[in-house]
Amino acid sequence: MIQSSDPTHDKSPSLALRRQPVFVAPRNRDAWSTIRGFVYQADLTIERWLHLEPEQELQLECGEDIDMVSQYVQDGVEERLLEQVKHREENVTLKHNSALTALANAIEHRQNNPEKQLLFRFTTNAHVGKERLSPFPGNSPGISVWERLRRAEVGIQPLAESVDVAEQEAKRLLASGIFDDESEPESCLDSSESKP
Repeated sequence: MIQSSDPTHDKSPSLALRRQPVFVAPRNRDAWSTIRGFVYQADLTIERWLHLEPEQELQLECGEDIDMVSQYVQDGVEERLLEQVKHREENVTLKHNSALTALANAIEHRQNNPEKQLLFRFTTNAHVGKERLSPFPGNSPGISVWERLRRAEVGIQPLAESVDVAEQEAKRLLASGIFDDESEPESCLDSSESKP
């Protein structure tokens, strides 16, 4: 008798009833979050394109993810809005790696293009997180204070006073040895805050 090694040709009930082992994929191989980030950026690019003015153009992956370039006809000065786009599952604070990277990129763009009129935008789906050691009045999240400053809803003087208070508090914490166990001050962020 000839037996086939192909189980699909074997009609015996014992083989059909046996369950095949479940495939176990390696950890961190799921590309869903990466794909979701690309889709988020593509959707935002389409939205920006639909709202372009006649003297504006989009440049993608040039300076940042989305650059909106405006040419001013009267003086010929180019204004470039560089937009960094991030899809995130966690809250974002001013100390979050993606926010710090965006700020560092903005500084680099200004240094490399001193003759250009540059504006910067960090766009994310994430909710605003709050730093545990917030130096701002009322223990406000840094990003919320940044937005109030940007909209000119608050003056700089109360913030200058809060920075002095924060500096004194940081010196007190450093003197107390709270960071002597080789932990980074970054670990003091409250990333467990629930999203609204």
